Amino acid sequence: MDLIMRKVKADELDRVYEIEKVAFPPEEAASLEKYIWRQKNYPDYFFVAEKNDKIVSVVCAIPTNQELINNDIFDMEKLPFGKIGAVVSVMADENFQCQGITGELIKYSLAKLKENGMEKSCLTCKEHLIHYYSKFGYELLGVSESTHGGAVWYDMVCKL
Repeated sequence: MDLIMRKVKADELDRVYEIEKVAFPPEEAASLEKYIWRQKNYPDYFFVAEKNDKIVSVVCAIPTNQELINNDIFDMEKLPFGKIGAVVSVMADENFQCQGITGELIKYSLAKLKENGMEKSCLTCKEHLIHYYSKFGYELLGVSESTHGGAVWYDMVCKL
């Protein structure tokens, strides 16, 4: 019954992808191939929350030197390593939303990013989520240059 937060394992990426397909529209969703690549290249920045032996929430970040997220971060190419943890995915199983689990995983992830030497975290979100991320210390910078999936995104940054 307890919530367990930890790094994702390679053999759990099918479950992560199941959540992704429901959490995001097809034009915004990452492929299973991208999750395999992210876990292989950035295993220390890819976190899950598990409840009753089932992954119910995911936070995936990439360490970079880029201050803000642009469309390049969604490609499967390594970016110059830096001290900024760029959060590229935050999601929850539809049956576990609005229960505080993802919020706990975000806090856990920010602590782990700091332990891993990151000085800041950045993310993009849709307008209706700005207030949500501000609860974790993220500050709104404005409309993002990212047009991922054809959506309007907002840049947010958090000092760790």
